[in-house]
Amino acid sequence: EKISQPNFSHFSPIMNHAFVVFGQWLLGFLSFWYPGLSTPRREQAVPWHALMGITIFLLTICTAETGLAEKFIFQRLVRESEAYLVNFLGLMVLLFGAAVAFCVTH
Repeated sequence: EKISQPNFSHFSPIMNHAFVVFGQWLLGFLSFWYPGLSTPRREQAVPWHALMGITIFLLTICTAETGLAEKFIFQRLVRESEAYLVNFLGLMVLLFGAAVAFCVTH
């Protein structure tokens, strides 16, 4: 009996959101290079700029995690060694993301 594959994917919407947020972050970055922007205005933008940067990073971690999960599910990887590899990679990506987010915020 053939099993039908689901017709949805969370990978693409998360990736698209990361690109949109990156565009906003890029605008913030360019505003710091703009010579006519006042210092108080730049100081007001710093927390938002940092928030967008960490948001982009965490969205890319989510994209990597969903990509690994979809590869595992949609390719029907059935060997035990493949499952261990995907789980190990997913755990390492998650721990890396948590470590970087912790270091940036503290």
